[in-house]
Amino acid sequence: MSNGDMKFNPQRVCYHVNDGVQLVGDAWGASDAAPVLLLHGGGQTRHAWGGTARALAEQGWYAVALDLRGHGDSGWSPDGNYTVHGKELRF
Repeated sequence: MSNGDMKFNPQRVCYHVNDGVQLVGDAWGASDAAPVLLLHGGGQTRHAWGGTARALAEQGWYAVALDLRGHGDSGWSPDGNYTVHGKELRF
């Protein structure tokens, strides 16, 4: 797979946040491009954003779709707190 193809196919990314939970996501595009963070609604996963993330990458953005705590491949919160804290994520 060429570097150009890799930009438009998701790469798995993992973020370890403050409470020890691992958040899992997919990233499209060049990691040095301006980022766009895509978060799903209740009962969904990062895969809901696949088409949108690819389209954003094709327009020059670095699109990251995350599984929130307790969803998809991400971990469960040890204390039952499922609040999203943007400051936990660094691109």
